[in-house]
Amino acid sequence: MAERGGQGRSLFSRIAWTVVLGFLLLHVLTFYFYGHERMVQNARTFATGIADRALALDELLVTQPDLLPLLQYEGFTVQRVDRVPVRPDRHWPHNDEITSTVHQHLEARGVARVDDVAMWYLIRGGSRFVMFFPSVQGGFLEIVAATNVTRSGYGSSAGATVSLFLLLVVGFVLYTTRRSTRQLSRFAVAAEQLGSGSAADPLPEKVGPRELRRASAAFNRMQEKVLGLLEERSGMLAGISHDLRTLATRLNLRLEEITDEDKRALAQRDIEVMTGILDQALTFARDEHSDEDFVDVDVGSLLESLVHDAEDAGHTVSFTGEQVSPVRAQRMGVTRLFANLLDNAIKYGGSATVSFSREGVRIADPGPGFDPEQAQVAVQPYVRLDGGRSQNIPGSGLGLAIAENVCRRHGWELRFERDDGGFVAAVVF
Repeated sequence: MAERGGQGRSLFSRIAWTVVLGFLLLHVLTFYFYGHERMVQNARTFATGIADRALALDELLVTQPDLLPLLQYEGFTVQRVDRVPVRPDRHWPHNDEITSTVHQHLEARGVARVDDVAMWYLIRGGSRFVMFFPSVQGGFLEIVAATNVTRSGYGSSAGATVSLFLLLVVGFVLYTTRRSTRQLSRFAVAAEQLGSGSAADPLPEKVGPRELRRASAAFNRMQEKVLGLLEERSGMLAGISHDLRTLATRLNLRLEEITDEDKRALAQRDIEVMTGILDQALTFARDEHSDEDFVDVDVGSLLESLVHDAEDAGHTVSFTGEQVSPVRAQRMGVTRLFANLLDNAIKYGGSATVSFSREGVRIADPGPGFDPEQAQVAVQPYVRLDGGRSQNIPGSGLGLAIAENVCRRHGWELRFERDDGGFVAAVVF
């Protein structure tokens, strides 16, 4: 059976991907910018702390110079040097702003030689902070301290918290979006059912945003009115059909009084055509909103039965078919579908060839048919394209309209084509 519905991603999947990718991008950017700012702030705090420690050590060593060897420990060394070496090329890009912050801090504490304080973060061979602090005893105190501030941003707990919050926000957005798009899916299914003439279950009117609720309520009211009009039309046609059948019965009784057999036969034929047109009109009206259940139908056996009936009626019909699993369909609907197409082939082509496969059903006849480009016109009610067919053949112009309705309800496609051997009507599953 052909796939129903449009191609491409659903509205929910589009929104979901947009939301997820947007939040992920926001998360990454937040990690980068916020983490970068926090990293720089941590570096400022660390460098300021080392500067305060260097100031305290310099004051301490004035009175107790022998303590210098005792001030060393893992990750922290201090020694006296005569001068500041050239700053290495491989250093942290934010050294200058960190240095400016430390200078301002020391200046506020009354340090005289603030501009002589040099420092930098080394990022090769492990993160290390190096400071050269001018000593009151001459030279500089070289302090080397291990640090990881140039790699820190979010802490693990902060990152986990932000990620959890992000997941909660994304989950809530997707949940609310799914509720709304599910209602849109119900809307589409209900509209498709109503378009094919079948009554759809009423849409929930308290789901989704306000606009969608109003649209659902409006659709339910429209469906009630449409189905009511269809029922009214069917009832009217049924009443007309009943009354006209009564009149036709009376006319048949009065025909017995006509002695001319030819005139009586013509009159009986006209009455049969009239009742046939009424039957088709009533069938079409009922078929537009058929609520027949879908069951497993053996289409091959159904076609064979229709072909045997046509052969018993004296028509030239042949059938070829494959062994195909039953198709989920409305039995009476598909019977009318193939009966109408077979009847048209016999009526306008004189004979018919029916073939059945997994792809669908083809009914060919040797007649001229009509231009396949006029197919959309041909399946309209009460339209007859007799451009190459006899105008004397009776009919109501509803046969193809009924066939098109049945195909639309089943998600099938009704096609027409011309070939060298005549005309073909195909139902594609």
